[in-house]
Amino acid sequence: MKDKILEFAKGKEIDALQLTRCMDNKETEPEVNKAQALGKDVGVSATPTLFINGRRMVGRADWNTLRGVIDYEIDYQKTAHNAGEDCGCEVTLPAPKLN
Repeated sequence: MKDKILEFAKGKEIDALQLTRCMDNKETEPEVNKAQALGKDVGVSATPTLFINGRRMVGRADWNTLRGVIDYEIDYQKTAHNAGEDCGCEVTLPAPKLN
């Protein structure tokens, strides 16, 4: 796993020595584990995952798509008090085509 992380870091202006020391130190491991558990608890199964007014959005989205969802939620809240809370709703975005 460490090799994959270091390979990912190549060419991204990340100090490989500092990154290696950080991974070896494991000082932040409890914090990372806590964040992973929280993500699992709220249903995060992919990256990126966003929550907008309680609605889970899985996948990368451009600004126009995000703005459309946000505007929809703002309008929806005008007619339904706390409609986004605990709605169990999910929005799945199409995966972008990679060249």
